[in-house]
Amino acid sequence: MAPAGSHAAETASRRATATATATSNPYRYLLANRPWEAARPGVLPGPHHGAGQAPEQSGVRVRLDMERGEESVGTGGAGSAAVRARTPGWQPAWAPARPAQWADLAGRLGIAALLAASGYIHLDLYRTGYRVIPKVGTMFLLQESGSFAVAFLLLLSGSLMLRLAAAGLAGGALVGFVLSRTVGVFGFAEHGLNPAPDALESILTEAGVLVLVAATLLLFLLRSRRQTTV
Repeated sequence: MAPAGSHAAETASRRATATATATSNPYRYLLANRPWEAARPGVLPGPHHGAGQAPEQSGVRVRLDMERGEESVGTGGAGSAAVRARTPGWQPAWAPARPAQWADLAGRLGIAALLAASGYIHLDLYRTGYRVIPKVGTMFLLQESGSFAVAFLLLLSGSLMLRLAAAGLAGGALVGFVLSRTVGVFGFAEHGLNPAPDALESILTEAGVLVLVAATLLLFLLRSRRQTTV
């Protein structure tokens, strides 16, 4: 057994060496001792701060992501990215939680774009002659105003009511198109796909709105059923 005096002398020699290292080369001292790890909450002490601590556990922190229900491991600094990259299921904080959210966002923006296009077609028809037709001109004005308003609101929110309103505007326009080619609307009648090409463009945009609304609603129902069964 080594004498107590020699142990004390050895300890004093180590402290003197550490002080000299910190004075001559502070960067080497910080890298060797890493005093910041001992002050970080939730971080296990490294091999220089705790006896018997394994080197591979130094500075490792374990975080439980409550949103995704996944466990991710990081070490902080340059090694943190490498550890997180090797962790299965890890995603950046800005990434969506599920790919279905991207699909829902794309569908909502598509509905807004097609509905705005339908509103522009009705506005163009209103300005080029339909405004002088009694009652029909007013219906065209209401159609384009409502289409622009709902399309703008869909950029801000994806609520169910807005999607149903978009479907109602598109469906109402298609019904009016069919009635104007069959029994007439307030005594007004059209024939075929006239005026061209506005009539065909209007049909395509409004049918596209209905398809996208149905697709996003189906996606919502499937996601809700999956959450209830889990």
